[in-house]
Amino acid sequence: KIPRMKEIAVIKSNLFANNKDRSDDDDEEGKDAANASRRALHIGCGTSTLGECLTRLGYAEVVNADVDMEALAAMENRWHQRCADKDTAENDSGCGIMKWQHFDFSKIGGDDASCSAAFESGSFDLVVDKSTLDCALCADDGAAGLIVSAYNALKCAGGIYFVVSFHHVDFVLPLLRDCPGADWSVEHTVVERKVDIPEHLVGRIAASTC
Repeated sequence: KIPRMKEIAVIKSNLFANNKDRSDDDDEEGKDAANASRRALHIGCGTSTLGECLTRLGYAEVVNADVDMEALAAMENRWHQRCADKDTAENDSGCGIMKWQHFDFSKIGGDDASCSAAFESGSFDLVVDKSTLDCALCADDGAAGLIVSAYNALKCAGGIYFVVSFHHVDFVLPLLRDCPGADWSVEHTVVERKVDIPEHLVGRIAASTC
């Protein structure tokens, strides 16, 4: 069985980099064609507008997946309204292609035949997970189905699973790096959260750290 080489990141600085397997001497036409066909999967999208940002960053198609049907319907309606306000068709370059798919990642492989078209194995350049893994870790067996689904969705060459997690890196990194059956490299970056501290607490915090 041919191993599937992928990349996974807790937080990865080159999130939007081109496929690593492309040589430096590729002509511009080839690069444009590659960019025009890039696909991204946003897992556990909820009501986030991150998918819209991905289309603006050059992804030709973004599939937003979630278990909440109401959230998916609300965001799809928002997108159609946004495109209508711009007087552009949904598949024009002004809006890109956005899709919404109901999917329960706690069920490994999915039991809904309608998901097969949206989650073609090895068809995505990027899978974005913004704290969805954190939620899955709080559910019974949810994390296993999520990671398997993300792994299977990625392209074998140069696919990136981009994870944003609030768990400590000492917990999340081994979970991903040592995932059974997964053949991928792991990189991570810890980003400090910027929190506005109420003025009346500033003095207390400063005193406690002295």
